[in-house]
Amino acid sequence: LPSQVPVALACSAPETRVMESLEAMGLLDFFPVIVCAEDVARGRPDPDGILYAAQQIERPPIRCVLIGNGNASVEAARDVGMAVVGVAGRTPAYDLTAADLVVRSLDELSFMNLKHLFREEQKVSFELEEELELESEPEQARPQVQTLVQDRW
Repeated sequence: LPSQVPVALACSAPETRVMESLEAMGLLDFFPVIVCAEDVARGRPDPDGILYAAQQIERPPIRCVLIGNGNASVEAARDVGMAVVGVAGRTPAYDLTAADLVVRSLDELSFMNLKHLFREEQKVSFELEEELELESEPEQARPQVQTLVQDRW
């Protein structure tokens, strides 16, 4: 991947197992952000891990693509608005029907596939903006409220 594309790995496995596996495969340097089981309070199917990974690469979920091989990952990503590429491997492709795109292996994934996913997101975004413009009401003076949230991930 080009260096300007932010990349993160979110995994529900323990950190030692994830790091050992990535190092053994020679992939550790490809992931500047790695989120493991110890980094979040709840694992899959809860989307905490993927949301934290998106936060770490400073991208809103709608601007992220999750690449996963199981329904729990696919559904968690869809719940937070991420585009999803399902990697079927040896399992039937119909098991990943909630994904935006299903490939048998990563070899089938191309830059154009990913670009298309964002083009679809932009269409939805423009449609929502137009809908909001039609529904907007004149703003009235409202009391100002400020909330400070301190997350400790």
